[in-house]
Amino acid sequence: MFSLFGNVQNAVIKNVTIEDYVLDVNVPDAVNSTLTAGQLAAIVNNSQIENCTTTGEIKFNTTGIGITYNMAGVVGLSGLNTVINNCQSNGTIDLNMNYKDNPQLCNYLHASGITAQAETNVKIINCISNMSMQNNANGSSAAGAVVRSSGIAGWTNSNVQILNCGNTGSLSAKGNNAAANTLWVQAAGIGSCILNSTVNNCWNAGDLHSEGHLEGQEPLSILCYWENVTKNNCYYNREAENAVGSGTDKGLAASYMQSEAFVSDLNANLPEGGMEWAYQEGDYPTLRVEESTPDANEQIHVSNTTFRLTPEGVEINGEQASDIAIYTMQGIQKAARQIPAGTTSIALAPGIYILQLNGEGHKIVIR
Repeated sequence: MFSLFGNVQNAVIKNVTIEDYVLDVNVPDAVNSTLTAGQLAAIVNNSQIENCTTTGEIKFNTTGIGITYNMAGVVGLSGLNTVINNCQSNGTIDLNMNYKDNPQLCNYLHASGITAQAETNVKIINCISNMSMQNNANGSSAAGAVVRSSGIAGWTNSNVQILNCGNTGSLSAKGNNAAANTLWVQAAGIGSCILNSTVNNCWNAGDLHSEGHLEGQEPLSILCYWENVTKNNCYYNREAENAVGSGTDKGLAASYMQSEAFVSDLNANLPEGGMEWAYQEGDYPTLRVEESTPDANEQIHVSNTTFRLTPEGVEINGEQASDIAIYTMQGIQKAARQIPAGTTSIALAPGIYILQLNGEGHKIVIR
């Protein structure tokens, strides 16, 4: 199994953190083959995915005929009334496909930070992707190939909502078809190919790269290709590589997108169910912590260890050695080591972090 959960039906999955996920697979001579995987779940229907974070690497190399890949940081394929809420993905996706000639079987390479495909009343809300991806398809086939790289969703259809989401990852999609001009290469910060859907209050800060695309499907900062889509209040880093908006998309300087003013812009347009965004000095917005967090100097007990927050960071006191890891809400590791018994102080800049102490996670706020 490539995902923590395989085929999820009528379920609730919440408060799951996946670290150090590694998928590195080579599949030679595949024929009419479909593979769907997310670090958290492969296929999800009529379910809720809430408050989950994934960190890891996905690498896949294949050759064959009629290949379909759906790879994502959180869920490979989302369908039928599924809600993905307050989830975050970190890491990399690197897919390579060499396809052979077949007049009937097209080849598909979908990759995304949150979900590769979403269809039929799916809601993706309050999600952030920090995944970088390099996806390539090369071959010769009259039926052609599709290569899609996106921050939030690769392909959507039938009343899918993408609300209050952001992307910081660098996204690359490349393709080549020697047989015919039947090659669709689409890269976008939020969605690659979005049909019959709604996109609202989303932002992209990542670089975009695309090679082999058809005319009219150049990379775009929010959506690359769309039909029958309502899109409002979307923003992008105009200083990123290949940064281009469309319609009412608003290009902003990176410094502004890392400011309190931009956080205010996002919070002024929150959709129903949207979580408030929070400012982090020198970084892009993160979603505000809703549950209670430790107050300064409050002692929190974890097994035979305690920690408390200080104006300078966090102080840990233990009767024995402890394992500690600290991440920003964008998945950037600030500390990861074993600390000795006694008192250890770790300096942190003001912001919101995930503190993992002896395997137990806590969200903390340094003010």
